[in-house]
Amino acid sequence: MVHHPCSMASKPTHSAGSYPIIDVPLDDVVKALRGGTGSFAIASPFLSLSVALLLARESMDCSKRRFLTAANAAAVRSGYLDPAGVEELQASGFKVRSLLNLHAKVVLTDTWGLVGSGNLTVAGADGGNAELGVVLTNQQRNDALERFEYWWELARTEIDSAWLRRQVAKAPSEAKALRQRLVGFGEFVPAASGSELACFLENAHRSRCWLHVAGRTPEQSKASYWKGSGWIHDADTLSSDVARRPAYRDGDRVVIWLDKPANECVAIVRVVGKASVAEGGGWKTEVKCVQTKGRSRGPALAKLDVKPSSVRRHGHIRLTTEQYILAVKALRPG
Repeated sequence: MVHHPCSMASKPTHSAGSYPIIDVPLDDVVKALRGGTGSFAIASPFLSLSVALLLARESMDCSKRRFLTAANAAAVRSGYLDPAGVEELQASGFKVRSLLNLHAKVVLTDTWGLVGSGNLTVAGADGGNAELGVVLTNQQRNDALERFEYWWELARTEIDSAWLRRQVAKAPSEAKALRQRLVGFGEFVPAASGSELACFLENAHRSRCWLHVAGRTPEQSKASYWKGSGWIHDADTLSSDVARRPAYRDGDRVVIWLDKPANECVAIVRVVGKASVAEGGGWKTEVKCVQTKGRSRGPALAKLDVKPSSVRRHGHIRLTTEQYILAVKALRPG
């Protein structure tokens, strides 16, 4: 029998002046990243797409970014290591390696370090599980970095994201995995979720994810067009009679939607550079493929909780991170 969380016990706090013990590490990791321009090294066997998107966004100014994980079939098939999360980190400039028997969870910047029990999943890093993490002293951070460097050299130098994706088709359904997790006896530690991930998921202006209506040319109406490099075109947006450049930034993600009669999302692309003036008017923005649909039909806008009228009116709109994640999952093969 499983019991629901109770609030009879009071939550412990760390002693004044000591290095803190924390149970919702993601907020602290984000705070440590903001304003930093040095290195960022993380080790975690498991990774969620939403956490990967947040870390990629918050670490954009870091000069050296590395992610060490354990790329094995069991982790992918169980849903704990999301291939889309790994690919997002790679596309954002992270170097990613795999150490098959990695179990440690470590986060290191040039001035801050954390070792704990929680993986970089929503449950492990944002308060869903009962976890503990210890913020390191400067000497401990240096020692942990030395161990990370040793693991990094031992690790396989390249992760085959296509192999990871093939494992997804063999994964149990999310509902079945959840039911399996809840079978047992005992209490739950009351959840204490953080604020950074929730804000990132709900705030479209922080996510830097977009939906773009395409198909204005015969080539763009085909999913095959988006499999390499290409362009998206936007009409002028007028503000006080002055043409305004689309607000895409380098690295932003754009879900490509084909309007009627297709009414389906066919690809996700990554923005390369800024929009430039297009021949014949409007703006063109270079993009590179992140993901395309398989042979089956792509998702309609209703699957992303988006009304067609809003994107038709403007040509492109911002998506929340939650909406973007829905698009990633809906475009997966299998």
